Amino acid sequence: MEAAHLCSNKYLQRVVLSRAGISNPLFALAENAADVRRLASDFGFPLVLKCVISTMSRLVTLVCRKEDVDSAVARIRAGIAHSLDAARLVSFAQTGKVALDCDPKRQFLVESFLQGDFVETDGLVVGDKPFNFGVTEQIQSVNPPFFIEGYLFPAECMDNKPIETVSDAVMKTIGLRNSGFSTEFRVCDSDICLVEVNGWLGWDEGFGDMVRVRTRQERIFQTVQIALGVEPELIRDVTRFAALAYRSCYYDGVVEDLPTREELAQLEQDELRLGLATHIGARFYAPPNPETYPHVAWALATHPTSSHAAYEIAIRPV
Repeated sequence: MEAAHLCSNKYLQRVVLSRAGISNPLFALAENAADVRRLASDFGFPLVLKCVISTMSRLVTLVCRKEDVDSAVARIRAGIAHSLDAARLVSFAQTGKVALDCDPKRQFLVESFLQGDFVETDGLVVGDKPFNFGVTEQIQSVNPPFFIEGYLFPAECMDNKPIETVSDAVMKTIGLRNSGFSTEFRVCDSDICLVEVNGWLGWDEGFGDMVRVRTRQERIFQTVQIALGVEPELIRDVTRFAALAYRSCYYDGVVEDLPTREELAQLEQDELRLGLATHIGARFYAPPNPETYPHVAWALATHPTSSHAAYEIAIRPV
C-alpha cells in the first residue's frame, strides 16, 4: 500500500526520495498565484506547474515569465478541480486510509524546470529485485511541451549504466515489489535528476512492441507470471535496436476518417510496423485541456545497430 501510494502521490514521492539523497527538481506545494510568485523568487523561471498525481502530461504547464503566472495558475486550478486523476488519488487515500499530506483538488506542485536529455527506464520488480528492460530516450513535443512524440530504445545519447543504477535505487527507496515500473529522468552531463516514478509499465501505443524487440517477451504475460508467483524469463537482447514515432493531434476535433488496416499494410516493411491509436468518432482536445491525449497513429521500426537510425525509418510514414 505504501509503495503504491508513493508511486501515485508525486508530492510525497519527492519528499521521500529527496530524503534518501536522490536528486529531484526544487519543489513545493502551492494553492494560488501568490504562492507561485513567491516560489519563483527562490526557484527562478521557468517553472513547471502540475497536478499532485501523474496525469500523462495533462495539465502540466510551463511558466516562463512572471506575467504568465496568473493565467497559468487559473488554468491549473480549474483543471485539478475537475480532474479525474486527482479524484482517483483522493479515492485511493480514502479506501486505503492513508494520509495524502496535501489536497490534490486544491493544491498543485510547483517545480524548477530541468534541463537535459529526456530519458526513462522501464522494467519489472520481481520480489524486491528490479530488472531494467533498458534506458529509453524520449522525443518530447516543443509547442505544446511535455507530450511524447517518440521513443528510442535503447538511448544512445549517454552512458546508460549510471541511469539504471539510480533507477534501481529509486525502486529500493519506494519499496516497490512484484510490479512493473516506469521512471522518468533528465540527464545533463553527469547529473541524473528524477522527474517521477510510476508503479506500472509504460503503456503508450506500440511501446510494449518496442520493448519486446529486446526482451522477446510480452510484458503483460510477464506481469501475470509475477502475479501468479512464477518468476518470468528475463532477457535483454543487446543486439537489437528499435524506435517509435507518433503522429499527434493538438487541436479540437472529432475523428471522421482513418486509413484501413490494408492501407497501413501497404506502407509496412520487414523492419517497420504501423498502428492506429484512435478510432472514428474519437474526440481530440487542444492543450491545456485536462483530457488532452494527442496520439493518432504510431510507427515502430527496428535496426541492427542504432535506435536513432530506427527512428529515422519510423518518422517518415507517420
